[in-house]
Amino acid sequence: MRQLPGPRQVVVEASGFWPAFERAVRPEAERLAETDARARWLQTVPGIGAYSAMVILAEVGEIARFENKRALASYAGLTPSVRESAGKRKRGGIGHHGSGTLRWIMLQVAQVAARHSPAARAWIALAAQ
Repeated sequence: MRQLPGPRQVVVEASGFWPAFERAVRPEAERLAETDARARWLQTVPGIGAYSAMVILAEVGEIARFENKRALASYAGLTPSVRESAGKRKRGGIGHHGSGTLRWIMLQVAQVAARHSPAARAWIALAAQ
């Protein structure tokens, strides 16, 4: 991968091959994470290592390309599902389309916030009522 001109972005189809791919690219990701201040900061979050930090930064780079909140919400899979038939419209819960990695990141952030932020705990308690 070092021979490819940068920046490099690689997509791997979900398959039984991904663990071997991760083993192959992990050393390079860890090397890059040592020199990236954002990656070092992300690694202070429990459970996020060098490889995960680089995956998160790649996902954040994708987020930056959106011009408005609606497009970003759609990419994140946070828009409600809509079913229309015979002039009737029914809205459902959020869909599971969009970026699974981004939804995972948001879940991790929410879990850390729930444990360490009094404001987040208060909001969660209020929402649970």
